[in-house]
Amino acid sequence: IKMPARPRTCVPLPAGLLKLHDNAFWTTSSPHETNPLALIVINGIGLISCFDHLWEKARFTVCADGGANKLYDYIKRDKVVPPKNYIPQYIKGDLDSIRPEVASYFELQGTQVIKDSDQDSNDLDKCLSLLRTLQRDLNANGHGDAVKLNVLVVGAMGGRFDQEMQNVNALFQWYRRALSSIFHRMTLVSDSTSATLLVPGTHCIRPNFAVEGRTCGLIPVGNLLYGKLLCRAKSNGVLRRVL
Repeated sequence: IKMPARPRTCVPLPAGLLKLHDNAFWTTSSPHETNPLALIVINGIGLISCFDHLWEKARFTVCADGGANKLYDYIKRDKVVPPKNYIPQYIKGDLDSIRPEVASYFELQGTQVIKDSDQDSNDLDKCLSLLRTLQRDLNANGHGDAVKLNVLVVGAMGGRFDQEMQNVNALFQWYRRALSSIFHRMTLVSDSTSATLLVPGTHCIRPNFAVEGRTCGLIPVGNLLYGKLLCRAKSNGVLRRVL
């Protein structure tokens, strides 16, 4: 589906029935995005052109094992100044991919390195479990409405196809574990594309054309009902059935 050059307003629906996916916060401050941001850097291809902005505004920063190598190389290759601003709060995984000098560097800068040797979960799952714990801590120490994190997984697309599908599977699994979204949003991003899960309901997608193209692909997987895939999309006022 080709997105219009000037995004139209979302179809008005009663409060709670429309899920808004507004990516404006990737490059600017957005009034629609008030949930705390959490970044997970994994060892895929590419960061994202607006990575610096996202890192600066993130409440939590986590590297999944070899993702720490990517961040370290980014700091050293691009001579990021000051490099101390790009120190992750946590590195977690089975630590079979992180280079020793990278682990030592970040530990000396105050990063908490957590080894989890559980072979029944991958490094992304381990980092998401950590964020769930941090989210619970936020709510335990806060007041008012429950806080849900907006999670961006950087470097999640491209590279090995099996790892890419493993990341896509995480979108489903972390929704199904609670029969609702554990996090406010969870998005897989790379330097060329992004992906998120649209749970049953009505959604309005607002891409950020500063970093995203004008093509929006809808893949109706995991939505089987009575032997039929039910997915419809409206673009430029035209309603289309997605087969």
